[in-house]
Amino acid sequence: MNLLPMNSKTPYFILIVLAVMLMSFGIWHAPLPFGDEGGYINDAIVLNNSHQLSINPYIDFYKFILAFINSDPVHAHYISRLIVSLVSALGMWLLLDSFNLLRSNCAKLITIAFWISSYAVTPKAQFGNVSLFTFDLILIGIIPLLRKQDISRILFFLTMLLWACQIRTEYYISFTLAILYFTGWGVFNCLKTKEGGPLLMRGKHSCVPCHSLLAKAGPPNRGLEPQPSGVARNPRSVEKEPQRDNHEMINKNGYREAFSWTAAISALLFAVSISLIAYDRNKTEKYIEHDSLLIFGQHYASYYVRVHKDAGVSAMAEYKTVLNKMFNTPKSVPEALKNNPAEAIQFLANNFARNCIIVVPALLRHRPLFIPEKYGKMGESVEIALILAILSIGAFMGLKSTGFKRTADYLVSLMKNSKLHIMILLSFSMTIALVMLIPDTRYYLPIAPIIFIGIAFLVQILIEKLRFKMKIAATSIIFLWLCHPYFIVQANDHEIVFNMREQAKKIQHEPVIAGLTPASISTFAFGISFKILPENEFSMQSIRDGSCDFIVVNKYFRESSFWLKDKEGFVKFEKNPDEYGYALLGSSNDRHEMNVYVKRKIDDPFDRLRAGR
Repeated sequence: MNLLPMNSKTPYFILIVLAVMLMSFGIWHAPLPFGDEGGYINDAIVLNNSHQLSINPYIDFYKFILAFINSDPVHAHYISRLIVSLVSALGMWLLLDSFNLLRSNCAKLITIAFWISSYAVTPKAQFGNVSLFTFDLILIGIIPLLRKQDISRILFFLTMLLWACQIRTEYYISFTLAILYFTGWGVFNCLKTKEGGPLLMRGKHSCVPCHSLLAKAGPPNRGLEPQPSGVARNPRSVEKEPQRDNHEMINKNGYREAFSWTAAISALLFAVSISLIAYDRNKTEKYIEHDSLLIFGQHYASYYVRVHKDAGVSAMAEYKTVLNKMFNTPKSVPEALKNNPAEAIQFLANNFARNCIIVVPALLRHRPLFIPEKYGKMGESVEIALILAILSIGAFMGLKSTGFKRTADYLVSLMKNSKLHIMILLSFSMTIALVMLIPDTRYYLPIAPIIFIGIAFLVQILIEKLRFKMKIAATSIIFLWLCHPYFIVQANDHEIVFNMREQAKKIQHEPVIAGLTPASISTFAFGISFKILPENEFSMQSIRDGSCDFIVVNKYFRESSFWLKDKEGFVKFEKNPDEYGYALLGSSNDRHEMNVYVKRKIDDPFDRLRAGR
């Protein structure tokens, strides 16, 4: 009796949906990401008000949520991150299921549970939601291509990759390489067809089969049920079976299948996408140039502050100060590299070394499982080390059972695997992150498919010797352990936002907010109905004058040059805001150490006198 039908994907989809929902139970307690996310929401609100669309799919995604599901920016964010996490979980399952080498559904379920519990998918505050959304778009395009390679699916993949480029410009690397790869493939196939020779990819799938592993393990077992006992298998008969891992690109009837109506629709979709983006080309080009310099500047400033402890600047907000100082006021990244090549090379080399070391552990970062969260980075490092040790045991077991020679032969055949080629093309988008960006899990998502395919394969080796009932029990326990509710006991900061809204009701004008880049929290609180006091106008004098309705002070402000200009006054203000006519509205319980102050309503002469001192 089958626990789950072997040929049905529905039970697994239901399990994954339930796992994401279970893991996300209490997500309304999750901290809000006061950063770039507020900017996307702000843009979406502006475009909704003007009835316009954006060339950025992530902004359009927020436009849809705000217009048709919930207009509250806080609720819209929670809905957005839940949908994005759910799509990424289902997409990763379908990606793993596209490789017949991964025969064990138990191994795939364990891997998916770990993916769901990772910080790439379910962190506390989802600062990387835009990166995960972009990754979801690529999964939607790449999964059909992995399952069957033909012209229509290639064009659909390129279309989705092109739209991903409008969100994260580094994916233009993969887009360019993919066009070159598939163009070369097409030319090669045309030449082979004219010569009457064999096609480059023949059979049902494009993957080179693992003859040695299939001969050893028998036909792939798609279900959770064990293989029937007492049935002898002949390895030679297995090798003669039709290869399940080779998709047919062009059938024996020529190009009829390749240039079908689905290919025509995909070509039309690709052409329309190019036209829409080309129509917006001037704005996009300016954005790419500005975005590249901003990224380089912010991440170099982070490196500079880490090296120069007494820099006295906030890297993300005051990067221009550092950039102008070290690279002589550059207008573009090439100009910055030209102005100070020695410093640029040192920064890029240092970043590349750090990122290469941390990329795999970063993708393995996950919720605390058995070491309490209070132990911080140390506890997290121990858990990651233990996971790597367990996976290493799986690698050793696989190597021991297969043998060095057969493993080497398999690795050679693997390099001819067109599915692997596609995964590598995608991972090339990460090169910008490796050399230019500070280490962060969200920047490593392009290589996540390769990493998690490897994890699933090693888990499969670890559990393949277990009896059926033991395997089901182990899978169930691990699945629930990884995906039990995460946000129930999390400290949240959205109460600060709701308190800001309540206080703003007492104000007869649009609230004025001061601080170092307070736009994000202001967007969550007021949408677009607020004013920002420029940073160069914010000082202790503006506090004494009561020019600000709300003041946002966080760790980045305390590290900035604005703080140092009147450090004594700001420290005094935080210790006793009541003396200046303000009250502490709320504080965040995260590493940003944010305090929000609100101007008190002055009703009597004593309060006016005290506020005027």
